[in-house]
Amino acid sequence: MQQDLRIAADLLQQDLRRAGYRGQPANSVWEPEREAGAIAAKPAASSPYASASATAAGDQLFYQYARTVGGNLNKTNVLKSNEQFGVRLKDKALEIQLGEGNWQPITDKDAVLIDNFVAKVVTQDIPLDDLCDPACKVTNTCPKQTVRRVDFTIKAISKSDPSVQRTLEVSEKLRSDEISGACPV
Repeated sequence: MQQDLRIAADLLQQDLRRAGYRGQPANSVWEPEREAGAIAAKPAASSPYASASATAAGDQLFYQYARTVGGNLNKTNVLKSNEQFGVRLKDKALEIQLGEGNWQPITDKDAVLIDNFVAKVVTQDIPLDDLCDPACKVTNTCPKQTVRRVDFTIKAISKSDPSVQRTLEVSEKLRSDEISGACPV
């Protein structure tokens, strides 16, 4: 049972490390004007993959990342149905979402029963207004970096011996931070 629980947690951690990845990372970065203004500055574009959320009860977690299809990476900056992922507790089993509407079990109910799954997305906003010239005066539009971490707890019960119960608590920092806002022009 301990191995089943650890494998499920490792699988979730590995998939969460992909959360927020986009096919065009250069779009996340501001580019100054070039050639004495002949090529205009390009503002940073928000990422459609940046969202990570959990339901109020925490029994479902949702996130996105860019995927390749036929060897080609999605470079449209538009979220596709196969780029939506999640984790949920359903009928005493953990399921992982592999594209919109495609849920697959990652635990075996014949070996271990998942009694509880709770996920929480923890965020920390880091102001980036010190990087602006001229200074950013309207704080709700100033640039900021949102650092995110997902904490989840899995509680399991052995199918063969219900007196054997284990709880696993895991934290995983999402590697792709969200950048929002902009410096004044």
